[in-house]
Amino acid sequence: MTMRLIHKDIERFIQQSAYSEGVKKKNTKYLLHFADYLGLRLDQPPDQVNLERIYEFKELSGMILYGPIQAEIIDEFFSSIHDYNPFYLKETRHALGSFFRYLQRNYKFPNPIPFLSFQIQSKMPHIRPNRSLSKHEVLRLLHAIISHSKDLDRDLLLFTLLLSSGCRIREIIELKVSNFEFSHHIFKITKAKNKRQRVGFLVDGMSEAIQRYCRRHQLAEADYLFKLDTAHPLTYKRAQELLQKYEQLANIPHITLHGTRHTFTTMMNESGCDITTIQQMLGHQPNQLDVTKRYIDQNVIKNKGIRVLENEELIFFLKSTFMK
Repeated sequence: MTMRLIHKDIERFIQQSAYSEGVKKKNTKYLLHFADYLGLRLDQPPDQVNLERIYEFKELSGMILYGPIQAEIIDEFFSSIHDYNPFYLKETRHALGSFFRYLQRNYKFPNPIPFLSFQIQSKMPHIRPNRSLSKHEVLRLLHAIISHSKDLDRDLLLFTLLLSSGCRIREIIELKVSNFEFSHHIFKITKAKNKRQRVGFLVDGMSEAIQRYCRRHQLAEADYLFKLDTAHPLTYKRAQELLQKYEQLANIPHITLHGTRHTFTTMMNESGCDITTIQQMLGHQPNQLDVTKRYIDQNVIKNKGIRVLENEELIFFLKSTFMK
């Protein structure tokens, strides 16, 4: 029987996985936590834990047999850490799932994960679903930025680019000036979620607006487009704080940063754009059409055709701001 020393298997799994370095680091932490638990339970050093020799049986003849890890052990592990942060539980479950699928695929090791009884979902806090902004809410949000931002150039460009490109916030804050091809009105997304490079598109006037922004702030090709300060790029946390601040000032219901992608998808669909084109712009895989369709908020489509004088005045202000 093959020696399945868990530390060696974890090392091979991490080395061969296609995850980003950040995800690899987190998965290593979660898996080593599990290995430490097994070591304590079996009263042996964690690096000596053999996944093929978890259970010990003695036959009538006196011969000792061993059995591989079963779902009950993993259930006990989760029960022992049930009071951890719920997201720690969820990510640990995901890491273990990927790890045992790797062992099953490469070594035909029996995968115990499908047989778990521990219900992690019951430990998760209630999370409000992502929703889309209506056209009027978008303009109220932009009006709040214009009225209250302490860094108007950056914040207005950040949220306008988010709403008009459909990109993830992490893709946007990782953008450098060198990622843009202004003559073609596109930008390269090199750090996408699925690690595949793709192209983002700039709406009319956005290329010129970004170029003016770069000139005003004397940004070099190697500089991040959005900065937290002179030395650091804008962080995900800071972008969240900004959105929360402006949505409260605009007196609109809560929206997540990911909700800007839902807003983009809903408005593109409302304008008559083909769903497969939207799918490509979001960076979804060809077999993820159902995922793309779930981004369309049916409750927002009824805003089609609504004209509000205050909105048109604000649009005129935005155009004049970007075009000056």
